[in-house]
Amino acid sequence: MSILLLAVALTIPQDSDARIKELKSELREHGVRVSATYVALSSESELRTGLSKVRKFRRSVMQAEKELAAAEKQIALNRSSMSQLTQLNAELNVRLSQVRQGDVTTNNKLVGAINANVSRLKLLDEQRQQFEKGIRKVRSSTNQTRADYVKHVLSLRTLSVEIEDEYEEAQDDKEIAALVAELSTLSEKDFTLKPSRTFATSLKQIDELERTVFQESIKLRRSDNTFYVSVVVNGKAVEMVLDSGSSLIALPWSVANELGVKIKPSDKRIRLQLADGREIDGTMVTVQSVRVSGFDVANVEAAILGPEARFAEPLLGMSFLKHFKFEVKPDESTLTLIRTGTQSKRTKGARSNQ
Repeated sequence: MSILLLAVALTIPQDSDARIKELKSELREHGVRVSATYVALSSESELRTGLSKVRKFRRSVMQAEKELAAAEKQIALNRSSMSQLTQLNAELNVRLSQVRQGDVTTNNKLVGAINANVSRLKLLDEQRQQFEKGIRKVRSSTNQTRADYVKHVLSLRTLSVEIEDEYEEAQDDKEIAALVAELSTLSEKDFTLKPSRTFATSLKQIDELERTVFQESIKLRRSDNTFYVSVVVNGKAVEMVLDSGSSLIALPWSVANELGVKIKPSDKRIRLQLADGREIDGTMVTVQSVRVSGFDVANVEAAILGPEARFAEPLLGMSFLKHFKFEVKPDESTLTLIRTGTQSKRTKGARSNQ
């Protein structure tokens, strides 16, 4: 009798362990992960993986901005040298006009200096054209790198909301509830399906990322009295002139093609007036998405300029800006955007395991 009892006592734990393994396997099939202390959704790991990539995105942005700053410094030095030589030649020409008739030596000396400066100016101008051609690529690359970072943060927020919705559905699933209840009984632990502490920490990290990425004060690039802002159109980065005097976003034909904004047969033909007073043909289109930093607007009206406006620059106009309160600070070269009306959806706040 005692031998039989001992055999039963030995087989019951073995059966229990086997069933626990089966329960864990079945829960995995439902997207539920079981650890030593809690039961949570497997999709939490995807969010953690996404957060682990943030540092790489930040490094890419910092490197891109460093390269852009170096390129802009190079152009600034080039312009400064050209300005100094131009001023020097102006002074030499004044002195040349004052040379006494017959003073051939002084005359030749001044003419030689002027000609030498003209040659140097020509060389500097050729360098400037090369620099500006190169910096356009650097700016485009930098804008795209920033856009990729913002897009990644947005995807993390979207994923976190999806996981919270997934928790609500899983917690209402009777089959999952039965599996968790049986697991609790067999393992003698009080398991409950709910977000882990790690998930709550992930949400805080996303909140902090949004505060740093989606800042209201946006740095502008200034050239004389023109301000340029980085814009993401349909997921592609482009630099536009900030122009609150334009009622629409304006895209030159070539830029629209690069951004994948196409004209449909049903799109309306319009007449547009340029800043210099000229009128040109254009087409009214709807752009799927436009984003500046963390501020995005869907289905934005824009005008595609005719091919004859080949030297026109893309403009960020009121069809985007009207969705915000905005202020341009020329002395600081910044654009302040404040979203009006309903804010974009934020996460609903998760309950963490205790």
